[in-house]
Amino acid sequence: MPTIYNIENDPCEEDNLIASKAWVFRAYMQAIGEYYKSLQTYPNPRGVSLTKFHE
Repeated sequence: MPTIYNIENDPCEEDNLIASKAWVFRAYMQAIGEYYKSLQTYPNPRGVSLTKFHE
């Protein structure tokens, strides 16, 4: 379950808005869905190893 905070009104992130503001969940999941679709066309680059060096 995602956690969503209003950091302007709640800088300590103590009040998770997902319980009191259910409308946020739909918009959040829509944005996540669009991101996952974009990964098919534009995949994330591979991570860089800081311990294995190539000659």
